[in-house]
Amino acid sequence: MKKIILKIAVGVEALHKRNILHRDIKLENILVTDLTEDTGVRIGDMGSAIRLDSPTGKTNFMIGTPGYIAPEMLRGEAYGFAFDVWAIGALMHALVTMELPFWADDAKERQRKVCREPLDVEANRFLQRLSQEGKDLLRGMLEKKVDRRYTIH
Repeated sequence: MKKIILKIAVGVEALHKRNILHRDIKLENILVTDLTEDTGVRIGDMGSAIRLDSPTGKTNFMIGTPGYIAPEMLRGEAYGFAFDVWAIGALMHALVTMELPFWADDAKERQRKVCREPLDVEANRFLQRLSQEGKDLLRGMLEKKVDRRYTIH
């Protein structure tokens, strides 16, 4: 799984270098050639993507898939490339645990969890098995404060 997440990040980094924000990174939009760690990986469905004016550009158009949407969008704030990093973190969480982080069927409860509830990697038996580096990576990508969230680099 480590290699797959890295390949997704490399693909998203290539988009960001061209000032393209994908805005819909999710499991269904990751295409693989087989089920091995060395699989070829492609990021599909560019229908929600937008080209930003600059590497620090932002947008405020509400779009995305519930469960992968970053807290800044849910708070009604302008967002940029950190949005895609959050989505990769949500995708990694889903690949490890088979569930999205902060998920709730009720939209208001889901928004509360995404915006306010801390990520507890020790509460999930699958996340507990991650290396410390893996736990730190997941926490860094799912950091609620945009200025503290890991970048794609």
